[in-house]
Amino acid sequence: MSRYLIVANQTLGGDELNHVVEDRIKRGDSQFYVVVPRTATEHEAAGWTGGFEEASSEQDKARSKAEHRLSLMLDKIRSTGGKADGEVGDPDPAVAVKDVLHTQSFDEIIVSTLPTGLSGWLKMDLSSRVSRMAEMPVTTVTAQR
Repeated sequence: MSRYLIVANQTLGGDELNHVVEDRIKRGDSQFYVVVPRTATEHEAAGWTGGFEEASSEQDKARSKAEHRLSLMLDKIRSTGGKADGEVGDPDPAVAVKDVLHTQSFDEIIVSTLPTGLSGWLKMDLSSRVSRMAEMPVTTVTAQR
């Protein structure tokens, strides 16, 4: 069984990430672990609607938004034939990945980011940072505007 770590927040539910997940499921028995850094609301890209929409104003707190998106993504993965679990992680995505890697192992890490210009993760070169800390392939999925 192939094990994948997905690191994402606002892009959960977006087409680009969904295509990558579906591709991995088609390759064979797949297990996914999704870590959603609890990005502070003021650090989210304003107006981004490429992923799961927020259902109510109660979702304004970072943890609530992350938990909501995580739940939807786990359901999406399971509905397409993959096994899935996950957690809300540290606000710093590199720390969130590091925390998960201390307790679990994977075959690949999938980093899903907002488009260039909106993505703080691309600006911080998250994929390279993750690649240096993990001895496995890292795939970057960049959402399209």
